[in-house]
Amino acid sequence: MVSRITILVLLMSTIAVGGDAPPHTYQPGTITGWDTQHYSRAFSVGGHVSSAPGHKKFYELKGVGMIYQLDDCGSFDAGQAVDYRVEGKKVYIRKENGKEHKCGIEGVKVDAPNSSPDVQK
Repeated sequence: MVSRITILVLLMSTIAVGGDAPPHTYQPGTITGWDTQHYSRAFSVGGHVSSAPGHKKFYELKGVGMIYQLDDCGSFDAGQAVDYRVEGKKVYIRKENGKEHKCGIEGVKVDAPNSSPDVQK
């Protein structure tokens, strides 16, 4: 009976430890600015095609060796220092409450001295 309890306790502690995800690692960065792009989108109502104006805000995040153009994913000020991490095609910017802004990457360029800009999409 004692060995069954010991095995159960060990199994439960292994599951509890194995289920914890490692903490995210953030880098320091700066929101260097933002831009608004205007566009017109077409739509159809009852067979009649119309258009409506729209706009999308983009932020620029200068990180370590890279500059990211991010979609509108929060409210930031130019010059604002942020902690961020990159995962795939997303940048996660840490909020003060520990949660994150999830931002889509619209463009990336290398920020290296004495080199030509390398813009990727």
